[in-house]
Amino acid sequence: MTLPAPGLYEDVPAEQYHAWPACSSSRLRHIGRSPAYAKWCADNPKPSTPAMLRGTTIHSAVLEPHLFHTQYASWSGPSRNTKAGKEAWAEFQAENESKTIVPVVDYDIARKVSDAAWAHPVASVLLADARRELSGVWMEDGTPCKFRADAVDDGSTLVDLKTTARVGSVGEIERWLVNNGTHIQSAHYKRGLNACDVPVSEAIVIVANTESPHEVAVVRLTPDLLRCGEERRRRRMATYAECLQSGLWPAWPTDVIDADAPHWEQVACFPEEFAPAPALTMGGKPMEL
Repeated sequence: MTLPAPGLYEDVPAEQYHAWPACSSSRLRHIGRSPAYAKWCADNPKPSTPAMLRGTTIHSAVLEPHLFHTQYASWSGPSRNTKAGKEAWAEFQAENESKTIVPVVDYDIARKVSDAAWAHPVASVLLADARRELSGVWMEDGTPCKFRADAVDDGSTLVDLKTTARVGSVGEIERWLVNNGTHIQSAHYKRGLNACDVPVSEAIVIVANTESPHEVAVVRLTPDLLRCGEERRRRRMATYAECLQSGLWPAWPTDVIDADAPHWEQVACFPEEFAPAPALTMGGKPMEL
């Protein structure tokens, strides 16, 4: 697959975008484990899994609800082990030849998550005013890069959709986003959009729970978090460019690595060593210093 010229592209099929030979946010996430892992993933594309299909189905339902029923279908007919079931299944396939057939449970979850997102007073406005599924290519210090943003609204706000069943409360969202490298991904998208003459002022993540009752939260990545994401991105881009130039994709270090006791473990084991110093008093009252 030939990489297109630098610029912004709309309506690019996902499989075509993934075939573009350039550095994506996923490649940078893999670099975070090791360059060897990033090279292995690039040489061994991961086949689609049921979880990946569910994620793609939900994204389509949320980002393009008006097209969802024309792109997806679910089978709820009789058992395909019977003659009647086989005939009904063959007829269903013929009627939905151009659609992606997904399990009933995934189809229902996608519709419910979409309804929840569009019922949210902030998420619905962001999505309604957005250009969706934008792909882009740019060169950064001689390294070809690419991005595929879920949406960018007219106010130059980057909007990303994340679905999960692992967040148990709204207070867990921040750590979950950071652990998943969302701030690095957003920094990469922001850099790419700016390079394609689409100035981005802030990054928003719509977090939707795939479990009932399908809670939705709109999360703004603060300038400090984006700054951290850009720094991690800068380091990984430098590593990627070096590997690309040298042709060497090292794994983990071969020398011995020390595993030190983190501060929280030391406090748990030896609390007396980390107890706060007693306050100074005068006349039985704490002194203010």
